[in-house]
Amino acid sequence: MKVAFVIFLIGERYKNTFNEKFKNNILNYCSKHSYELIILNEVIENDGENSGETVLNKKKFYWQRLLISNKFKEYDFVISLDSDILVNPNAPPLPLDIIPQGKVAAINERKYLENYEWREKIQLKNNWERTGID
Repeated sequence: MKVAFVIFLIGERYKNTFNEKFKNNILNYCSKHSYELIILNEVIENDGENSGETVLNKKKFYWQRLLISNKFKEYDFVISLDSDILVNPNAPPLPLDIIPQGKVAAINERKYLENYEWREKIQLKNNWERTGID
């Protein structure tokens, strides 16, 4: 099973933070489970004008993730992570045998254990941004 973890790193601030704080963690997880880490330093072009596809270049950045599967068709599974994710070193491999192929999934970060206020307190305590706008 060929699996890729794709992380967008656009801008020096994101590249530096990822390299300093998160890269080794995700590299270790990928290596442990034979996943390939792919770093993208620019957006995936999709103007949609000549193909009849939806134009995603002009939407919010999050929509770039919908273009990943077309760009990396040689993989059985493509997982996109934010650049500031730490994976538990004891995390098991993904349950690829039960994930339906050809599906796109997302996790709503706003529903942290159904308790947004608790999540926000932790973010503020750690001097992290409170929302994406912050």
